[in-house]
Amino acid sequence: MTVPPLEPGCPWHGLSSLALPNVKWCEAARCSWIVEPANTWTNLALLVLALLLWRRARGRDPRLGWFAPATAFLGAASFIYHASYTFFFQFFDFMGMFAFVGIPLVINMQRMGLLSRGSEKRALAWGVTFGCLLVVALYLAGIPIQGIILGTTLAVIGTELWLMRTPARAAAYGYFYTMVGLMALASTFSVLDVTRIMCEPDNHLFQGHATWHVLSSLGLGATYLFYERLLAVTEA
Repeated sequence: MTVPPLEPGCPWHGLSSLALPNVKWCEAARCSWIVEPANTWTNLALLVLALLLWRRARGRDPRLGWFAPATAFLGAASFIYHASYTFFFQFFDFMGMFAFVGIPLVINMQRMGLLSRGSEKRALAWGVTFGCLLVVALYLAGIPIQGIILGTTLAVIGTELWLMRTPARAAAYGYFYTMVGLMALASTFSVLDVTRIMCEPDNHLFQGHATWHVLSSLGLGATYLFYERLLAVTEA
């Protein structure tokens, strides 16, 4: 997809001209410090979620404490990426997504016996590093990078579906199914946006990708609640 550059003289023109993002969402780019208002401001939902998770995770399993900073980093990175219209900050947006999705994936790998307790931080760091390197490689090759997040999300869902058939299954799966449903709905809005099936470029209040931000933040909240209940039972 062709990504049109910002006009010369716009606040982010210099940085954006060095490396444009790999995708153009429907929302029209404005010559402003906030290039895509709807896609930018909806990231506040993630920052609010980060605060709620930080308060809720205190005193619980240390692995649950990782969700809040990962969510805060993701919200801040996505905010400035959509505000700036640059690949530089899009890279950090992906880093935040890898950090969050990597947490449940690491926990699932521990439940499967593939990782020992104490190795989770190292595994998460290596996973995020590999994902970031893959983003750069695919960007330079002109290959869409959004599929990486889809793949890692499906890995979380797939490992949990496998764990359902083992003694390590969770006691309840309500929040898991809620997470899957919300992320599927969020992805639908994002796809409708990028394919221009649902697209009003000059509408800076409602956009499909902006809706993705709000719905996915609810999905991430459901993800945390699922693992909070899971780890509480495991540690009991």
